[in-house]
Amino acid sequence: MNIRLLIIISFICTLLCDTLLYMNGSMSLPLNPAVLITLKLTSLVCLLILNTRIKWKNEFPAWASLFFSGLILWGLVTIVRGLFLAKNYWDWKYLIQNTGFAFLVPYAVIAGALYNYCDSLFKLIVTKLFVFGFLVIPLTIKIDIQREFFPRGIAITCSFFVLIIPYVKDKWRFVITCVALTAVFIALDYRANIIRMTFAFLMVAMFYSRKYVPAIVIKLACLACLLIPFIFLFLGVTGEFNVFKPSEDIDKYSIQYDNGLENNLAEDTRTFLYQEVLLSMKARNTFFFGESATGTYTTDYFEDDVGQKKQRYGSEVGFLNTLLYSGLVGVLLFALVLFSAVYYGVVYSNNFLCKMLAVFLAFKWNMFFIEDFLEYNMNYYFLWLSVGLCLSKSFRALSDADMRAYFDFSAKKTVVKTATPVSV
Repeated sequence: MNIRLLIIISFICTLLCDTLLYMNGSMSLPLNPAVLITLKLTSLVCLLILNTRIKWKNEFPAWASLFFSGLILWGLVTIVRGLFLAKNYWDWKYLIQNTGFAFLVPYAVIAGALYNYCDSLFKLIVTKLFVFGFLVIPLTIKIDIQREFFPRGIAITCSFFVLIIPYVKDKWRFVITCVALTAVFIALDYRANIIRMTFAFLMVAMFYSRKYVPAIVIKLACLACLLIPFIFLFLGVTGEFNVFKPSEDIDKYSIQYDNGLENNLAEDTRTFLYQEVLLSMKARNTFFFGESATGTYTTDYFEDDVGQKKQRYGSEVGFLNTLLYSGLVGVLLFALVLFSAVYYGVVYSNNFLCKMLAVFLAFKWNMFFIEDFLEYNMNYYFLWLSVGLCLSKSFRALSDADMRAYFDFSAKKTVVKTATPVSV
């Protein structure tokens, strides 16, 4: 069994799935759903093979391993409930194509736990995918009306690689920076991407000024990231303050591309989603356990979505989707695993990359309430891979010098631990 090959195949299948989806969505190219199902299934099977043949959980702290097992178990319960509650063709289609896989994407944590076998994957992405990914821009710019293919289909993982800029050679720093900036400026209306990239570069700035950043500041930043969504959610529900409300001079944030497409960067595209999902779940009293993997919410904004009058299978917000399908139980388990990784990455790591990854994961908790909709895609794949890295005892034990050797991207090399092993 070639562990590196399984990890690479798992990622490539996810990449191809995302690529085909965005070619279909933004370029109106035909797509056979069976192809997507096959790709997702192949990716998942590769991870499940690793799960059954390697004792990767030995790398994780006991409590984190328990939380992860609980998350997977509850995901399976959500899927099984969906099987029993599916009523029609659309329910079955959504379950088989989407949520049936989405609740199992956390298995990508295995790739992070087996970090010593991920070096080939990271090298492939930076030296091949990012470098040759620029070729798709001139090939698709005229038919990619929404300009989503490069930033969403190719460079969605780039924010992760921005964090490794301090550890790679100058030429790869240049490549990663070019990909990140291109992904931002080619689609200025993709606001979530701009926020992700900006935060990632702030983490890099923190690396270079780390001597002046006390450990307590990093811990407080993570705590703030944990609390901020709840504060804004409470203020929004009570009507005190709406963080999504656009400014009065909204028109000055409008942009227009050379193809005539116009978008407003200050437009509120989230408030009505929160209102509709929360009101729908309140009417059905499904907050605690959710509505299963085939759950829908009542909408007045979208009509006749996927064949059902005023019923919609999920929204564009990760928190709302997780809440809709698996309830507060699912949200809590997700938070416990995520912040276990944040805690161990910040407190029990010998290298600064783990600290940056941990803060970035805490930031992703905020993005969970803005976008990051639940899918078996590269965005979630790398979220869970990052969780695996932060929870891995061996990865946290590496020194910054070890990290530079690990991300060398040269010929075959061996990472030797020179740092004192962490205690947890």
